[in-house]
Amino acid sequence: MLTQDHFSSLTPVSRNLPAIAGAVTSRLIQPPSLNLPSLTRSAQPLRAIGRTLGTARLLGLFPGRRTVRANVGRQNANFFRFTLNELSNLRLTFRNRSQASIVGSLLNEQGQLVSLGRNRLSERVRSGETLKRAYQGLPSGTYYLRLNSRAQGRNAYQLTLAVANTRPNLPCGCGG
Repeated sequence: MLTQDHFSSLTPVSRNLPAIAGAVTSRLIQPPSLNLPSLTRSAQPLRAIGRTLGTARLLGLFPGRRTVRANVGRQNANFFRFTLNELSNLRLTFRNRSQASIVGSLLNEQGQLVSLGRNRLSERVRSGETLKRAYQGLPSGTYYLRLNSRAQGRNAYQLTLAVANTRPNLPCGCGG
């Protein structure tokens, strides 16, 4: 059985190369389908948040969980991009830590507001409130979160995305 000590003498793989199953990196071992950004599972400030769809901050390939803390003001929106690798359930928790309302919207690849039945995917979160939403059956693809505020200054928030892949219901009852 291999232990952590067996890997200490190996040379780390460059951080610019995608992780390969079984390869040792200086940070963690990842399966080939996960090419995650340098975010950790704990909340951390973001240095370069995208201000447009084209420059959206990459949150990575899901399933998984990401938490970010940042600020938004009147002059610009914050955009985050993430990819679902298959049919998924999304849990979103948004905590407004500022004195002003912040509006969050879930957008598709073209930047249009996503609509799932009666679920509103654009919400205003008032000062000090926490919004929790669950979205069932999001198709695979790239999505964006847009956060903006009408108030000036640095309006702080904490955003957590938790995604789990879902199995489609098979009519034969054989899908486990």
